[in-house]
Amino acid sequence: MERYEARLETMEETNRRRECNKLRDRLLQSYRYYTNSSMNPSLSWTHMEAEAFWGLFRDYEEAGGNGYMHTVVQPAMEKLRVRECGEEA
Repeated sequence: MERYEARLETMEETNRRRECNKLRDRLLQSYRYYTNSSMNPSLSWTHMEAEAFWGLFRDYEEAGGNGYMHTVVQPAMEKLRVRECGEEA
């Protein structure tokens, strides 16, 4: 029984790490796009885009993510101007 519990814990940790890596990848894709003045000259995003990003960010934190995302990505994303959906970028 202990062997199965240990195996289950290992599998859960592996799944948590994989989910964290997937979330980090998606967050970094958004970071690279929205903070790139060539791709996003207004350095802005809509409320919907911001909510989606911060939802993923919370999931990332809950999965145990930390480090670079908090020291570089989070501050840069907080500087973006939030605009209305119909507003020109």
